[in-house]
Amino acid sequence: MADALEQAIIANLHASAGLPVRVEHGFPAEPQIGVDADTPQLVVAGQDTRWLRVWRNSRCLVTSRRQGRMPRFAEAAAASAATGWPVAVRRSGGTTVAHRSGVLNISLASLRAGDGNPAVRQYYLALLEIIARALEPFGIAAGHGAVARAHCDGDYNLVWQGRKLAGTAGFVTRVNGTGLRVFHASLAVDGDLDEDLTAIERFEQALGESADYDRRSHVSVAQIIADRITQPTGSIPQRATLTGER
Repeated sequence: MADALEQAIIANLHASAGLPVRVEHGFPAEPQIGVDADTPQLVVAGQDTRWLRVWRNSRCLVTSRRQGRMPRFAEAAAASAATGWPVAVRRSGGTTVAHRSGVLNISLASLRAGDGNPAVRQYYLALLEIIARALEPFGIAAGHGAVARAHCDGDYNLVWQGRKLAGTAGFVTRVNGTGLRVFHASLAVDGDLDEDLTAIERFEQALGESADYDRRSHVSVAQIIADRITQPTGSIPQRATLTGER
């Protein structure tokens, strides 16, 4: 089911994003390769442009640079890899997330020459709005906000009825003298969220952090659709505006 849903979401992104959508099919040979590709190596100087990178990663945990610098990182990463969850390190902040089949990664990249960069908040909201529009045809009304006891929590989670559908993170850098901003979301389309959270908790606890996440704080697109099928027929709710948690 995950692949069919992912393809439907990708088709919706093409139809409604309003900017180029670059889809990477398949999975990288190494998880770190997929993460590192969020920084383009070739940038045309002086060109202002935006695009979406839509991609899937091999099964892994993706952690932040902060966690990657922790004293116990090497030991914790080796232990995680031994359980089938190798660890990659991303440029952006936050904490650890899971990548695998059934998780669709969506990155909003923006090259900006010169001054006049919008505030970071505008980029996050633009990315969330794009994903929310892609979920509308499924009758999913998504907003954003923090979710208590969700992993990698923040103000810019994509949220459905108080449960986390996707988390976001971002970074700002320069490539060949041109400003580059990348804002990323990992959307839970399908799959075992409990297994994801168990792997994340095990890794973060091995780092020495307190990690105890509530399974009820998370949901996937497939779960929402399945719940709707089993519920009495009714009107589809209107999409929540992206002004707070829904």
